[in-house]
Amino acid sequence: MELRFTRNSILNTVLRDTNGTPLYRIESPWKVRNRKTTISRILPGPYSPRGGQDGDDRVVAEILWQGVGQSVFIFGGQERKLREYMPRTGMLSTRRAFVASNGRSYKWVPSLSSCWSNEDGSDRRLAMFHRRTLGIIGKATNPWLEIAEEVVPVLDEVLMTFVWIERRREQRERQAQAGAGA
Repeated sequence: MELRFTRNSILNTVLRDTNGTPLYRIESPWKVRNRKTTISRILPGPYSPRGGQDGDDRVVAEILWQGVGQSVFIFGGQERKLREYMPRTGMLSTRRAFVASNGRSYKWVPSLSSCWSNEDGSDRRLAMFHRRTLGIIGKATNPWLEIAEEVVPVLDEVLMTFVWIERRREQRERQAQAGAGA
């Protein structure tokens, strides 16, 4: 399965399948006192110029951005702190692991923008982010997320954790570039 971003921003976009059907909306208004990202599943309905469907978008997850180690995920009616829900896989590692509602363990590798499962020893890649291409060589493309069919039942959680991982990866890259330019 492929989820295509309508914008380059992972924090404010609509995700569409390969047929162009909108499936998710990610919104981050960034008000001073309300630093929150909302992830909604777009339910079928009449066409809307907002880039999705009118009617009932169903909020499936929220991320409250409160600092690197203090972010809070709201999923399935529960608040979960980052350090408890998606702890680092090692002392200095940027990798994060989580156990989804299906009971399976997954890990994100930010440098590869990929999610893996090593539960059965196969170490299979189950999600991979493809960044935007500018079209210098080949066709320009918006970013997209490649998803293995076996994680579709927990796609809401994979998407929620992806948004957190990717935003932090982008922040680290910007900091490294700013430091290299100094």
